Amino acid sequence: MGFINRLLLLLYALAVACLSLGVAALALQIVPEPMLLNEYRYLMGQQQWSLVAGGGLVFLLSIHLIGCSFSCGSTERSSGEFIVLHGKAGDVSVSLGAVHNLVEETARTVSGVRSLKTRVSTEKAAAKGERALILRLAVVIGKEANAAVVSDDIRTEIRRYMRDTLGVDDFSLEIVVEDISNAPLTKKKRVV
Repeated sequence: MGFINRLLLLLYALAVACLSLGVAALALQIVPEPMLLNEYRYLMGQQQWSLVAGGGLVFLLSIHLIGCSFSCGSTERSSGEFIVLHGKAGDVSVSLGAVHNLVEETARTVSGVRSLKTRVSTEKAAAKGERALILRLAVVIGKEANAAVVSDDIRTEIRRYMRDTLGVDDFSLEIVVEDISNAPLTKKKRVV
């Protein structure tokens, strides 16, 4: 669900909460009945068109939010997916976890990288009807390293390994330098 739909849902929920408080106030007779009838007659007499417009708007908003709740959501996926590689003898499926491990191990070998977070996902490509591979890396580099040089080295190494190991040339690679640190290189601990 996008930002605008979340904002609409927030406003809708606030309106329903206020309406429920109004119903509770009516049930508890906090507002006197003659005052309520007077306000009702005023609204129905002079501002009937604004009530119809407001009701129609709330109805359309309700239909839109119902449609959002039944939609399939984002076109981007990051778990339980495979990319299909076409070889000479047939197709082979490679899990996104395998791609994640390859990318992370390759990026960790680059000089100047202290730590990194890797995110591998696929997104439906509108023109081709296939899924595009997206690699996102958040990197922490050392103070001695140049961010542009480290980024270029990471790109070069990942592109080389993706081409040599998987035979994939077409993918998106985004690198963000999250921090610059003096800390030594951190490695993943393996549980045996």
